[in-house]
Amino acid sequence: MSQKIYISPELKEVLLEIQDSVVAKLLLQDDHSDEELATDYVNFISISKKDVTKISYLPKERSEGLTLDECWATTKRVMAKPGGFVSKVFVGISEKEVEKFSTLFRSEVTKPKLNFKVVSGDDIKKYYHYSTYCEKNGGSLHASCMKYDGCQRYLDIYSRNPEICKMVVLYDNDDTRRIVGRALLWELDGYKIMDRIYTISDETYQFYFKQWATKNDYLFKSEQNWFNTKKFENLNGVKVNLDLTVKLPGVNNLDYTPYMDTFKFLDYDGNLHNAQPKGRDYYTLTTTDGRKHGYDYLVTDVLDDVLRYRHDACYLRYLEAWTSPNNCKYSNILDTYILDRDCVYNDELRDYIFNDEHKSHNNDERINSQLEYIREEKRQREERDARRREERRLRDEREAQERAEREARRQQMMSEAQGDQVEDIRLSDIYPNDYLGFGFGGGDRLGMFDAYRVVMESIERLPGDINRAEFAHTVLDNFNMLSRDTRTLDALEHIMNRYIRGGYTIENNRDRYGYYYDRPRY
Repeated sequence: MSQKIYISPELKEVLLEIQDSVVAKLLLQDDHSDEELATDYVNFISISKKDVTKISYLPKERSEGLTLDECWATTKRVMAKPGGFVSKVFVGISEKEVEKFSTLFRSEVTKPKLNFKVVSGDDIKKYYHYSTYCEKNGGSLHASCMKYDGCQRYLDIYSRNPEICKMVVLYDNDDTRRIVGRALLWELDGYKIMDRIYTISDETYQFYFKQWATKNDYLFKSEQNWFNTKKFENLNGVKVNLDLTVKLPGVNNLDYTPYMDTFKFLDYDGNLHNAQPKGRDYYTLTTTDGRKHGYDYLVTDVLDDVLRYRHDACYLRYLEAWTSPNNCKYSNILDTYILDRDCVYNDELRDYIFNDEHKSHNNDERINSQLEYIREEKRQREERDARRREERRLRDEREAQERAEREARRQQMMSEAQGDQVEDIRLSDIYPNDYLGFGFGGGDRLGMFDAYRVVMESIERLPGDINRAEFAHTVLDNFNMLSRDTRTLDALEHIMNRYIRGGYTIENNRDRYGYYYDRPRY
């Protein structure tokens, strides 16, 4: 037995827009079997007047005794979220479909009111001008370079060809004086093309332009920019790569041309192209002052199939093509750029060359010559390093021998000094504290200035064969290494006597005066 589900006209309008949903298709059916419907299913379904993101309905028990009109107007109606409402009508609906219906429903009822209009002729100029833009600043629309008064004369290429070029505009709700977006429309070569979309908020409105294009059999640009001019698609999954030509009568007679996002190449026969033509007989329409650039202002990336500024691209001589610097490497030895996929790094050359698949492009003579040069340089460098190592070894041996000889002489001098029974220096017997001015407030610590005086005055008491300069420098240096609290007269005396008795051996440490001595701490 079939049952009928009643839906309001406003809900039906929304459901027609979201028929990708299984739930929406079921609600649009005229009749339903008992197996499809829930027990005590709800009916008289509409969009809630209090909250458009929710659905209003009437439970079965509340509809008894009411006329059809009363069922829509009664205060007994219930409001629910789209996802929770589905199980009250149908059975066997998967969670994925419930979520899809809820998402599509909310998106459709909250979208702005769309008022599209297709214009042509001088109206294209009108809606290019910034005075027709919605006052809310932002988006690509307000960034357009063709919105100014002085640009109106550049737009004849559009306004004089209404059969081929039109424009779709989206008004700011019901205000037909202001637009929130625009896009040129082209009909050519059996294709209907929507050019770059300009809106005050691309995140908000760009999708609705694409939706409009799909419903009206237009293909829109896959990427909304100036450099991708060949890739088009629609929301039904169609994706194509097109080389298109627009034949516009009288184009070569125009004094000015606009900046063009897609059909930016104008050949000498007056035809517009979205892809770069062969040869040099064309202009590039990418100026903002109505003039034309030459044929070589832009280049086509051989890998990414997009346009690039010539000065931002690298020329691949072996392919006679251009690409982004991110797609290639420069070979110094071959003096050319090579695609990443076509090159290999040679560790010996420390440079890039063509791989085996493209080795015919290598200059073998130059490469072999460079390899010979590198190997000869390496051989000479190794010889130089070997000579330097040998010279260093001989120098170290010589210095070691000299140190040994000096140490032997020193030991001999110390032995002779001990043999003469040199007496220890007793500073405390020579210098009273009050004479030296030790310490701070009468303490026994010795300052470096006083230590210097003591050492200099003690030099005369040394045996004649002791190096006085080495003695003074070694004693003071070791004394200075002590902490401030341990710099006493006794400590200085100990260091001096230790030196006299040979307590400091000569090591390979040269000070700034040229003497060899070690620096052991006291």
